Amino acid sequence: MFSHRKNHKKISYEKIMYNNKIIASKIVLCNTLLKKGTGLIFRSKYSVKNTAWLFSFKNPRRVSVTMFFVFFPIDVIFLDKNNKIIELKKNFKPFTNYTCRKKIYSFIELESSIINKYGLKIGRSVTFIWSIYYLVRFCYFCVISLYRPNSHQITEIFINKFW
Repeated sequence: MFSHRKNHKKISYEKIMYNNKIIASKIVLCNTLLKKGTGLIFRSKYSVKNTAWLFSFKNPRRVSVTMFFVFFPIDVIFLDKNNKIIELKKNFKPFTNYTCRKKIYSFIELESSIINKYGLKIGRSVTFIWSIYYLVRFCYFCVISLYRPNSHQITEIFINKFW
């Protein structure tokens, strides 16, 4: 999972797909210690409506997920480094804890019943789709970097001005 922060803006994914179906049309990237620590605490059930909360880590680890002060059930998908589903937690109840059995690189919190609705299975992969807006910017960045002398200066100006 990629995340790039420059001037408080970030490149991130727009959708998550499974079996060519969109399971989340918006992604909240929890990439800071504060966001990873709070997640859905004290949020309403509408914060997961068509939205995935993505928690990713640089190194594999066993994680414990808590539902303290989360007042609605959710589904959780645990992924390896290739976005393959390692473990699923259906209908994770409020005010409970869960520790995954295997080491993971990321996990996704979704509204309850998504796992059943789309038939998610262990061993299958999910796909992260970039926003076209960010994809075009990324391609432009690559072209400039490859074909222009002193491209690092041009690239730095581009990133500072537009990103």
